[in-house]
Amino acid sequence: MSFSLIGLKTLCIYWIKKLSRTSLLPFGIFGTTEIMPFLGARRRTFTIFKWEKPPKGVIKVNVDASVNANKTGLGIIVRDSDGFILNGKAVFISKVVNSEWAKLDAFLEGIRLAQSLNLDKVIFEMDCTCAISRFCKHKDDITIFGYRIKEAHKILDSFSKFEVKWVDCGCNKVANSLCN
Repeated sequence: MSFSLIGLKTLCIYWIKKLSRTSLLPFGIFGTTEIMPFLGARRRTFTIFKWEKPPKGVIKVNVDASVNANKTGLGIIVRDSDGFILNGKAVFISKVVNSEWAKLDAFLEGIRLAQSLNLDKVIFEMDCTCAISRFCKHKDDITIFGYRIKEAHKILDSFSKFEVKWVDCGCNKVANSLCN
């Protein structure tokens, strides 16, 4: 008799957890959200990413790239600490490369644009973790990609202060729309 009660309890817990996976419980349907912590289920939290203004006196350059069947698009947007757009650029190249190379090309194009605007303190943002990771470890990279990153570092030395950051693609919507 006790075996069937334990089995029934396990079945109920399974059923409630299955309901939570179908997104019924997080919204309080059936009044079971109070049971969820007791059962060990985790609440789902969603984070909305959006573009954030840079500090006063700093300019932010967001870059992105997209690769389609027959072309590569690069998008660069330059904004000040009030969010005002200072400049933007969309470049379309008739060659197809992989997305990591396209993001690096967009990054280099963004650096050149910032340099041509005589910017001094700049934050560069992109949504490619691979390119940023390789950018941070450029001294050990002896590939052609690494050479291009070293080229970027040489140009970046002309700025008094620069920072290269990863952002979620939700923070990069304007640059993304330029390259598509």
